[in-house]
Amino acid sequence: MAGVLVYAMRRARMMNREEERRLSEIERQLCLEDPQLAERFARWPSPRRRWGRPVAISMAILCLLFVLMGIAAGSGALVLCGLVVLSVAVWLFLSTRRTSS
Repeated sequence: MAGVLVYAMRRARMMNREEERRLSEIERQLCLEDPQLAERFARWPSPRRRWGRPVAISMAILCLLFVLMGIAAGSGALVLCGLVVLSVAVWLFLSTRRTSS
């Protein structure tokens, strides 16, 4: 794990030196007691979160098609539903983008 949490906290300037020292101590202890858990923390966020972007892009394309079909058919309900689900797709894309960087 090698100070992953300490580095992140120091970068955000959320802790004083004593807190950094204590957190480093906890990390070292965790690495000794449970190396598998420490490795999982080091690979945060989990690779399972990578499905969000492709799903969001697929949803956005599908919703744009619904909006275009709704406009062509003159159906306000179809356009509205397409725009609502499109906003969910954009939110999903942006939230997965934030967590993966």
